[in-house]
Amino acid sequence: MSEMKFINTDEYSSKSQRFDELLNEGIDLVQKYSGNKWTDYNFHDPGITILEQLCYAITDLGYRTNFPIEDILLIKKDNFNLESSNLLFSADKVFSSSPLTINDYKKLIIDSIENVNNAWITIYKKHKLGVQGIFNVNLQLKDNLDDKTVNETISKTRKLLLCNRSISTDLDKINVLKKDIISIVADISIDSFIVGEEILAKIYHKIESKLNSKISFHNYNDEISSGKSIEDLYSGVITKNGHIRNSELVEKTSEIYVSELKEIIKNIDGVLNLKNFEVYKNGIKIFDNVISFSENSYPSLEDVENYFSDGSEGDIKFYRNNIEYEIDHAIFSQLYDTISISNNILLKRRILTTSLNNYQGRFNKEQLEKYYSIINEFPSVYGLKVNELPSNSNDLRVSQVKQLKTYLLLFDQIMANHLSQLSSIRNIFSIDNNKYTYSYQFINEIGEVNDLIKNNNKRDFKNVLSSINENKNNFFTRKNKILDHLLSRFGESYSTSIISKLYQFQNPKSSYIDVNMYALNAKIKYAKNILNLGKNRNLSNNYLYNINDVNNDLDLSKISGIENRLKLLLNLNKNTIYPNFSNFEKGNLSVKVKNKWTENELNLSNNIKINILSLVDSCYLKNRVNFYLENYNSFKDLFQYATQTKYYLVQNCGDNYCILFNSPSQPLPSKIFVAKTKKICQDKINDLVDKFIQLDNNHEGFYMIENILLRPYEKQSKFLIINQDKLIFRSKSVFDVKILNDLRSKLFEIFRLRNNFSIIKINKKYKIFIYDVLDNKILESINLFSSKKECELKINSFINFFNSRNVIINNSKIQEEAVVKNKFPDDFNYSNHISFIFPNWPFRFQNKEFQDYIKSSIKSFIPAHLSFDIHYFNISDMIMFSELYKKWRFLKSEDNIDKTEEISLQIIQLLSK
Repeated sequence: MSEMKFINTDEYSSKSQRFDELLNEGIDLVQKYSGNKWTDYNFHDPGITILEQLCYAITDLGYRTNFPIEDILLIKKDNFNLESSNLLFSADKVFSSSPLTINDYKKLIIDSIENVNNAWITIYKKHKLGVQGIFNVNLQLKDNLDDKTVNETISKTRKLLLCNRSISTDLDKINVLKKDIISIVADISIDSFIVGEEILAKIYHKIESKLNSKISFHNYNDEISSGKSIEDLYSGVITKNGHIRNSELVEKTSEIYVSELKEIIKNIDGVLNLKNFEVYKNGIKIFDNVISFSENSYPSLEDVENYFSDGSEGDIKFYRNNIEYEIDHAIFSQLYDTISISNNILLKRRILTTSLNNYQGRFNKEQLEKYYSIINEFPSVYGLKVNELPSNSNDLRVSQVKQLKTYLLLFDQIMANHLSQLSSIRNIFSIDNNKYTYSYQFINEIGEVNDLIKNNNKRDFKNVLSSINENKNNFFTRKNKILDHLLSRFGESYSTSIISKLYQFQNPKSSYIDVNMYALNAKIKYAKNILNLGKNRNLSNNYLYNINDVNNDLDLSKISGIENRLKLLLNLNKNTIYPNFSNFEKGNLSVKVKNKWTENELNLSNNIKINILSLVDSCYLKNRVNFYLENYNSFKDLFQYATQTKYYLVQNCGDNYCILFNSPSQPLPSKIFVAKTKKICQDKINDLVDKFIQLDNNHEGFYMIENILLRPYEKQSKFLIINQDKLIFRSKSVFDVKILNDLRSKLFEIFRLRNNFSIIKINKKYKIFIYDVLDNKILESINLFSSKKECELKINSFINFFNSRNVIINNSKIQEEAVVKNKFPDDFNYSNHISFIFPNWPFRFQNKEFQDYIKSSIKSFIPAHLSFDIHYFNISDMIMFSELYKKWRFLKSEDNIDKTEEISLQIIQLLSK
């Protein structure tokens, strides 16, 4: 016999799901508020019947409302995106960021650049002007790469780092480390029961791990299972090949003790004795206990394959019972590979994404929203269902049924709207600009519903439902609260008060809805970018990206985090942050001082005479418009008043009509335009208002420049200095590092031959020159001598000095002098400082409150260790800066250091001005 199943109401967490409790509470309320007017409280009473049906319907609503959240949000079989609409991001997206720390940059390089085994970041601290924030990168590449691949790897690394550069930092050099080969010679006695190949494999693996730590990639899910917190695991850079532990990102080995290598071998199981132990570095025997490695090299044990070749410097011999043990190459290779794999060296594992869009709920929207009317649950005696009322019913009975249906429809509509709100919760709590925050539905389940609606018009009824459901004021209030809630999850807020106020001031004819929609759209744009704003807060722009390659559109992924945030906070309504001065560049707009304004008398149509300012008639030909500019403030005033029609007036001027412009700052009205008809003048006013609004929008924008990028570069090219017994030779020109190294290797032979020296007379004095074998002048004496004889004596002494030594030239005699230009100001703040440049004439940028808003916005979101200046440039300085900046960005993208420095100095001078 099958066991009967029951619904256990005790498991329901919500009272809305417990029918008996709802009914009892309903009866108590009826008794409390009806008093003696209610005749009976038993179940046969129609009032109690209605209450029963309402309570039953509420339990259905409560049941669906308490579905798991995934059923409500993850409605199946639709394309709704919870990440872009509801800001419900997975943990790897929320906690990760652009690289911030040195370890972040290491992970980024190792994970992204195929031929890199390891990387180290070093801070450059020797800049002549003390500039901070410059870093160098040392790369350890895979073995046996050709020069082309090495150069390509360096180029890819540079592009990667500059795409992910932190603000107010810069990359100086990328250096590929050379390998210092460590070879070992030893006689090792081993246990009789141990395989020699296994011991050799362990020796190679443990010593190589000590010398040159390898990087491992770990599965993210395995890391979570091992107890790592999600916050720590996903903070910083997310590496696509697997998690890299910070503990494994050790510093490059700079030295190691020979005794350490001995101990490693002795501690391996099966090793009985170690004799005749020797260590070689790059083929040179080490006699000291300490083996040092330069900053430009890394240590590595001699290649495994090289051990079995005749050219190997190492020679590890094994003895078992005093008999030499021959190592089998194949067995050794197999054991060595097994140890390496078991230790997870360079084993790449993919990250598993956890996007919510990969899941779905059990129901579709129609199933979740569908409402079944309580009318269908009433006993048939009520006659509420379709065709349930007898056909011979009198009019009174029909009217009573319709009246009861209409009464019940009020409850039905409230409950149906609840389900509609439930199924639309993800649409309501979204950043999309939908048109409602309260949802409703038309109930089709009520039979003969048309009989209950005025004029039998469903469309009118739906419009009424929409109008009473939510008005515009409620919508804007609630939508802003919803957006504020979504932003608060990320610790963010967005105030629209100042931008709304200025928008309304600029557009006095705008309605309440227009102003609120403008502010709402600004907040929505900010919310849509909230993930990248947080992730890229410390990210700077990529100066390899040439902004001149596009017209006015800018790839916002190529600008810094603070620039992108500022664009959204200021609500710049264009796809760029830079001002657009194309009207000046094309000559459509110009500021001239050659035309003279004079005061004249104008007769108005009502015989009233007024004084105006006007130009000579020729200035009004060819449809020209001329505005009176008494000074630069007059130009700024145009962007406050020329955008509003109330400051223009069309008047009859004899045979023509003219436009008078009269801003509050002008001493008199000015005649700006003349035409044959009044309509032409009126059209011109509308055109001028539109153009000034467009100009104002185009000129809004800003530039951000990191002062560190304006620094003078310390070039790798250097002079060569030779100093011997007060005779100083200096190279005629600078050499790059490669040529300089080649030259230094040849100097010893050049200095030994008298034919390479020449004495030349210069202004009654003599100077010594040195030539190479190809007769190229390479060095000249700094000293001037009074006679040839004195020069000969100096030359002979110099040659004898080098001929008497059979060693390489002493480094103390040869120096390299870096070439650094000194024209850059020492007091300019290059380090940890940013300059923001704004135009001072657009309407909003003239407003003191808006300027304070800009300053507070920058201060709130700029990294705490940085300082900043805000410059407001006049139009001539701004156009000059704009041209310099475009040239500077082009030269930076081309890596043209010399010309970049010239423009950088001009920018510094303009900023200092």
